[in-house]
Amino acid sequence: MVDRVDHALRTQLDLPLGLADPKVHVLDPCTGTGSYLTAVLDKIVTTLKEQGDDGLVAADAKQAALSRLHGFELLPAPFVIAHLRIGIALHRLGVPLDADAGERASVYLTNALTGWVDGSEHPPLPFPEFVAERDAADAVKRDQRILVVLGNPPYNGFAGVSGREEGGLAEPYKVGLAEKWDITKNKLDDLYIRFFRIAERRIAEQTGKGIICFVTNSSWLGDPSSVVMRQRLLAEFDDITIDHLNGDSRETGKKTPAGDPDPSIFSTRMNPAGITRGVAISMLVRTADHGDASTTVRHRGFWGQDKREQLAAAAVDPEAGPQYEPLAPEEANWFRLLRWSPRQGYVNWPALNELCAEAPMLGLNENRQFALIDSDRDALTARIRTYLDPDVPMVQVDSRLARTFSGFEPERVRKRLLDQRPFDEKRIQRFQFRPLDMRYAYVETETQLWNRSRPLLVAAATASSGFLLIRRRAPRALDGAAVHFSDCLVDQKVLFTDAYAIPFWLSAGSEKADNDMLSLFDLDDEQPADTWRPNLSSGALAYLQQLGVDDAKTNKDSAMLVWLHALAIGVSPLYVEQNGEAVRSDWPRIPLPDTTQALLESAALGRQVAALLNPDTPVTGLDAAPLDPYLGKVAAIGRTDGKPLNPGSGDLAVTAGWGIVQSRAVMPGAGKYDVREQFSGDSDGLTDEERDVLGSQVLDIYLNDQVRWRGVPGAAWDYKIGGFQVLRKWLSYRDKRVLGRDLTIDEARAFTAIARRLTALVLLGQKLDANYLKITDSVQPMRLINRA
Repeated sequence: MVDRVDHALRTQLDLPLGLADPKVHVLDPCTGTGSYLTAVLDKIVTTLKEQGDDGLVAADAKQAALSRLHGFELLPAPFVIAHLRIGIALHRLGVPLDADAGERASVYLTNALTGWVDGSEHPPLPFPEFVAERDAADAVKRDQRILVVLGNPPYNGFAGVSGREEGGLAEPYKVGLAEKWDITKNKLDDLYIRFFRIAERRIAEQTGKGIICFVTNSSWLGDPSSVVMRQRLLAEFDDITIDHLNGDSRETGKKTPAGDPDPSIFSTRMNPAGITRGVAISMLVRTADHGDASTTVRHRGFWGQDKREQLAAAAVDPEAGPQYEPLAPEEANWFRLLRWSPRQGYVNWPALNELCAEAPMLGLNENRQFALIDSDRDALTARIRTYLDPDVPMVQVDSRLARTFSGFEPERVRKRLLDQRPFDEKRIQRFQFRPLDMRYAYVETETQLWNRSRPLLVAAATASSGFLLIRRRAPRALDGAAVHFSDCLVDQKVLFTDAYAIPFWLSAGSEKADNDMLSLFDLDDEQPADTWRPNLSSGALAYLQQLGVDDAKTNKDSAMLVWLHALAIGVSPLYVEQNGEAVRSDWPRIPLPDTTQALLESAALGRQVAALLNPDTPVTGLDAAPLDPYLGKVAAIGRTDGKPLNPGSGDLAVTAGWGIVQSRAVMPGAGKYDVREQFSGDSDGLTDEERDVLGSQVLDIYLNDQVRWRGVPGAAWDYKIGGFQVLRKWLSYRDKRVLGRDLTIDEARAFTAIARRLTALVLLGQKLDANYLKITDSVQPMRLINRA
């Protein structure tokens, strides 16, 4: 990074001495132990010696350390070490600091996020020395013409909104997010984002020219939340160079595109895991004659276990390592600063929300610590009956329903329910909690029993036979199936981040105003079977009529065609691979077939997918006779010693470490499993192509030391839907530390059923991909699909 900045100063800012030029003031705003500043000092010495190794080189270097190499550090220990390292470096040059003369490096103990503008509030400090330190730091912040800002700012996505003393640093990056980009939740309060804003303001708005060079979390390069930030930086800088170092555990699973290990650039022998987030080195250059011309943007990616060696080689020889590719950030691609190449034509396909008569609806949000949701219907019934029994004192009610939190006032809600909405067993409904994780929920929309009860979605559930589940934005590109299916109400987190439900059809009465809907659709009322309408926009209906499907308003099967087709496309592995980055920005887009036959064939595939994604629907070959000879062997449960299972003896206790409770959230644990080659005969009944799709390895998944589910194909174990690794997520909630009990026999068999369904989905992938490719050859233009 230091070499790159030095080269840019020479070639782009017309400073032939680079960092050694006396006019160049450098700031590391989070200097830590001084690594960057000592590297800059070394570079200055090298350059000065190249100009003529006279006796004043050391004195010039010392002057730079005292007056124009600036560092800020918040923590005392690294602050002291930074001073020590710079002092040692100068001592080795033969020009030690003279403490008696007041000489010190320009490194200050200060909060780098405050004090940049006049009028900044200062908290009282206990010692005059601290006040003097702060004032000296503020002088650098406000008066020095900083030309270079570089370093490794901290990443902390949980830092919270910048306070008043920070001046709302990230606020300029939030302007228009909701109005123009429809982003209501953002990820812009991470500390490194605030340091970018400090650097941008210093270079672009105060000095007027200069360089930013940071190594940071790489999320800002493509995350939708950072779209305004990227747009600003593109407008204010002339040249942007990105070295993407990848290594992200959630985005790519720390795997290269070829599936090889891709560790963090910060991995070491002592800490092979490094950090979980991917990182990137970003250099932004603004010249003195900055104009309105488009910014030059270059990007390259480093992958694999030798990426540090690749990067070092590229620093010495520009031709070594991966080559830069030019990027063209623009509004259509959300000003992304990384490669973004969905399948040609993607932007012209209709977005799924454009096909709806009613906008997609968020799933239910409980936020009551699962008091209203349970896999055991009887347990849920007993819990709610007790809460709604006027003769039971509140101290005997489940603690989750007796405590005030998250806007829940248990006494007030209980009183209103007892007066107006007493316990009704019909309100206990089937509920999809996470992908294929089926439970029960007590659904009540008239009070604040739920945090967000979504009455419009509950009303739609009385009329619809199914929902297409989607997300507005996916946080990661490699997130598995882009869409999901449910035939019942769903949790808002059924997909990772907010899940939206699109009903296949609606009650005819839902054309009325929203406030009328709530009275029209009480769960206690049975609706006539024929009072429905298709959940299709006028454009979608026009598309169907163009194909000759003119009964979508009267035939439910016809009304479902578009949604079943969308399900077949969104679950296609090739669709996700080609368009994963695009799905991160907005509602998923899908191609529409140009013939009736193609639509019918695609919808038929979608119907197969829907059946596989619905554990409550028996599927022939999986859980309805006759069983498929191969699938019947997948995930068979048994003891390792071959003895019969005895559920009452702890055989069904999940104690292998699959779930961890962290701040009320349940996270998947490492668990225990064996990876092995398939035994002879394990894959009987499969074609060679199917064996290739599933892979040669299977996993034995342990509940505990004695019991396991045998022979789960690796592809099924890894299968993701909407960001969740389905089987691992299901197991995490069944850990005995989370569940508080052993599995029931039905639950143990439910895992088997889910593993077999996912295996069948993997095997269906080839047909789904072929269907996707066939349809993308000829699709309907977006102009036909405008929302009513």
